[in-house]
Amino acid sequence: MNSIKRFYTLNKEKGIISDIIARETIKYTLPQIMTDITGIDDDPFYNTQKNYGIDLIAKMKDGSKVYIEAEHRLIVEYTDNHPFQCPPRKEKFFSKKYDSFYIHVNGPQTKMTIIEGFDLLHSKRMNWDYLTNQGFYFTPEKDKIKTYDIKPLERFSHINWRSLCPNK
Repeated sequence: MNSIKRFYTLNKEKGIISDIIARETIKYTLPQIMTDITGIDDDPFYNTQKNYGIDLIAKMKDGSKVYIEAEHRLIVEYTDNHPFQCPPRKEKFFSKKYDSFYIHVNGPQTKMTIIEGFDLLHSKRMNWDYLTNQGFYFTPEKDKIKTYDIKPLERFSHINWRSLCPNK
């Protein structure tokens, strides 16, 4: 288990708050960015199985659905030193549903970064445990991710987002 997953396992309340911030920010903001979305709902099967389901389901104007895996992350900008990363445990969501997005909302809710599931699965893999060379992250090229400036939701303004993040 990696250190971030371990942190949220030991700090369930912080993990739940972080998850709610990501989900609600995406529900409110994504339809403004992608105007062909008519609504976004929580996945009705989320947390009903031992292996959690995808976070959100977006309904499109053409009647189709797009699946969204939401994350609340500390990173504000992705650079060569801090690339966009997706842990391998998320692969199960995108390998079954190519019509999907992996979305990061940064800590202060000022940026939203989006990559399509297909592009994520076909991105390079970078070692994440540099001490043992075990494990990897999906690390897509910068041209595959899109970052948008967003307005923070007032209802989360009282929360110290740094307290929700591991190692801070």
